[in-house]
Amino acid sequence: MMITDTQLEYRALYDSLSHFSIELNNANSLSDIQLMLQNNIKLLFNCCVCRITYFQQNNFVCYTITNEMPAVITGTHQLLWDVEKLLYYEGLPLRLNATEHGAVLQNIPYKGKIDKLWGWKMNYGDEAGILITILADEERPFSRKHIPMVKTISEMLFTKMRLIHLLQTIQKNEADLRLTNKQLEASNATISELVKGQEKIIEERTRELTQLNKQLIDIIQFNSHNIREPLTRIMGLMQLKPLISEEEFFINCWPMMVASVQDLDMRLREIIMKTEKV
Repeated sequence: MMITDTQLEYRALYDSLSHFSIELNNANSLSDIQLMLQNNIKLLFNCCVCRITYFQQNNFVCYTITNEMPAVITGTHQLLWDVEKLLYYEGLPLRLNATEHGAVLQNIPYKGKIDKLWGWKMNYGDEAGILITILADEERPFSRKHIPMVKTISEMLFTKMRLIHLLQTIQKNEADLRLTNKQLEASNATISELVKGQEKIIEERTRELTQLNKQLIDIIQFNSHNIREPLTRIMGLMQLKPLISEEEFFINCWPMMVASVQDLDMRLREIIMKTEKV
């Protein structure tokens, strides 16, 4: 049984798609996907330029695959070409040619000749999906029969890029968590130092207050024993005054009264000196 050219073509496409799937599965980063697209897109269909943009809400990752080195940029919808913004907001497939849409194609930032532009927006829910823009010329024409292939690789790319996006989000959250933990540890260390400093201040203040209390107790005890004794003598002599004559009081009691007052004065001075030291 002879194998037709069509069968050979589909067999080649199948092999290319299998290779694309294997390399995509092995990709672990945006740069891995960039290299994988550059190596495989040209084996799946003809084009001058293939732009593949992954979007989720207002986060965009855009790959531009040409015969030269591929480019990848990330940002908002502002990184889209004007014609891609139309595709993104309206969602309708595009098929433009140089004859009817020359002015539109001239605004595309591509130096080479453009005969046709194809564009699709594939939505996969949650404001997420894939934009694919293909530029073709006479030497590298894009064929309608490759549209199913475009949609197939779109689904595969979206699944992989969403996984990478989720992994990057998890890694970022883990990095933020580690940073937060370090900040908390630093704050806890600072708080611990402050607590230790406060504990030291409290200990010193407690010792000072204990010493002060001891001195105050000594003063109180001194007052109760040393002031009370001469004061009692004075009060006793005063009680004798009504019982004896003034002459007898002056001769016998007055010297003792003076001595007791002097003794009381001396002890009051001692109290003042002790108080000034506290």
